[in-house]
Amino acid sequence: TFLAGLPTGISDDPQLLNTGDGEFNQNIQVDVGYGGDKWYATGYLGFNNRTQGFSEEIRFEAEVGFQPGIKGLILGMKFTGVESLDNGDPSDRGNGLFANNVEYLSPQITAAWQADNGLGVSARVGGAFYARNALAAPGMELGVFYKLSKDRS
Repeated sequence: TFLAGLPTGISDDPQLLNTGDGEFNQNIQVDVGYGGDKWYATGYLGFNNRTQGFSEEIRFEAEVGFQPGIKGLILGMKFTGVESLDNGDPSDRGNGLFANNVEYLSPQITAAWQADNGLGVSARVGGAFYARNALAAPGMELGVFYKLSKDRS
């Protein structure tokens, strides 16, 4: 996978309500995934090249999930993280979402249920075992989805 982060946001708002960090980054990663009838495993390992004095990063994720036997239910566990190479400008390079030398390891648990008609709901809860220059409060997600394919198993 190749992802390009374009510097289109505001990076110098005096109230620190920035919508970007002014840098162009390029992330290249290798994604893998495999699954069986009742389980799956996915993951990636990537390198994020950053400009404007920001440190490059190693990004990674591993996820496993399974169907416990209740029709339409899938449970999963994910670990996602970022490790800074600490090779950028050591001065303060932003805050919050756009900070320099961000690092974290975040465990997350997921549950999703899908009805026979393809409509479903999903929920995720996560936090951080470790965080540096990152917001590490627990987070929660709730979603609604519709599976378009005819095979809705």
